[in-house]
Amino acid sequence: MVNMEIVEHTSCRLCGSEKLTEAFSIGNQFINDFVDEKDIGKGRKAPLDLMICETCSLIQLKHTAPQELLYSGFYWYRS
Repeated sequence: MVNMEIVEHTSCRLCGSEKLTEAFSIGNQFINDFVDEKDIGKGRKAPLDLMICETCSLIQLKHTAPQELLYSGFYWYRS
């Protein structure tokens, strides 16, 4: 079974430092835009917070949603 929990990162993804500072937040946003018209507004949301690492200056998202929610069976784009 796949874990569908949103992960909150408390340390830098690059250097591992715990010195993360919030740079910008736009609150809870829908995880993806792949919803049927009848289900608009019912999708799953996650916090969209940008953090900056005070040690290495990497800008990163504080939360990560599972790939299964981000890229459902309707994902069509290929590069």
